[in-house]
Amino acid sequence: MNTKNSCYFDLGYLLAASKNIDYKNRTLEVANVLANFLETKCLTKRKLLPDDKNISDSLEIWSSDLTDEGIKLMQNGVKNWYRGHDRGKPISDVSSLEKALLKIREA
Repeated sequence: MNTKNSCYFDLGYLLAASKNIDYKNRTLEVANVLANFLETKCLTKRKLLPDDKNISDSLEIWSSDLTDEGIKLMQNGVKNWYRGHDRGKPISDVSSLEKALLKIREA
């Protein structure tokens, strides 16, 4: 595995990209769903979400925060999930993440 620490998700950077409230709310939902998925599937080495589930604007997900499977999912599976909700699928629909993770675990 690559030893370089790479940033896969930077919520603060994404939120700063637009002042549009709908964009910000959607981005917060993306961050919450993604972090929750990674945690519940045991793909993280540290807790990403606080206990009260109020996501912090400073959330960053680095390769050092992820297991090997988590890194593979961020590299290969997340882009399809993003494409899905860009095409109208609900952000909460993680079926493409589930499918990608299954593929990783079967390899």
